[in-house]
Amino acid sequence: HLCKTKKHNKEFILDALELVLNNNYFTYKEKVFKQIHGCAMGTNLAPAYANLFMAFIEKRFFKQMKQLKGKEFTEKFRKTYYRYLDDIFFVWDETDQLTTSNLLSIFNSITKNIQLTKEEDKKSLPFLDLRINISKDLKIFTDIYRKDTDSQSYIHFESKHPRHIKRNIPYILFRILNFFISNDILLLYRQIELYRKFQELKYPTNLLLDALHKSFIQGPTNKKSMNNQNFLCLPYNENIINFNTMRLLDFAKESTNSKLVFQCQKNTIQFNLKCNNP
Repeated sequence: HLCKTKKHNKEFILDALELVLNNNYFTYKEKVFKQIHGCAMGTNLAPAYANLFMAFIEKRFFKQMKQLKGKEFTEKFRKTYYRYLDDIFFVWDETDQLTTSNLLSIFNSITKNIQLTKEEDKKSLPFLDLRINISKDLKIFTDIYRKDTDSQSYIHFESKHPRHIKRNIPYILFRILNFFISNDILLLYRQIELYRKFQELKYPTNLLLDALHKSFIQGPTNKKSMNNQNFLCLPYNENIINFNTMRLLDFAKESTNSKLVFQCQKNTIQFNLKCNNP
């Protein structure tokens, strides 16, 4: 779009890129240094430039793979290949002749400035904020991923931050759980963990229940698909954390046509077990 305007034509953009990429200076111990490789951290250009650079390497990588293994093999590989900047995830078939180490060598041979490392596992791997798992019946399910250094240090409710900020924090985090976690029982565990965490930080019960309720209303749940369904409603009092949920979880595990759904009403939580077969 910018290239079509008179003010921001192609030459202007190239000159601006050269200015940003070739003129990054910083000071260290009262000495001035000029960065000669890479892009300056923090500049607005960095994400787009990094993505373009990785896309260029990626294009050459697939070209080499196609020459080595053929078009059919390359197209099969690309079906489970995902990249976000320099984080890459793909599913690999052990029956293929190439190993993941072979693939890594091909990728790292394209340029010495980008050298990837690999992590592989047959059951579970992190990718960005997700932990992607394979169940015993070979189905993929996702969980939220946190690094070991993540202390989950959230704002205490008694802090002097504006109230709308403290109200939004639980809502956003509950909503993230709804988007990231594909298994209903695992989602329930994570919601309880987060609920406990905010209780320790003195967040009011009503605020947490309201945040939980809104996260489901505005989350990824398909409301239309929930109409005309049969529900087994199990009401709970507001002291959800002290309630023994194991019986509910065991019952849900045994029911192959069930799905756990949260509903919050004022000071009361209901675990609704949606039954496809009444």
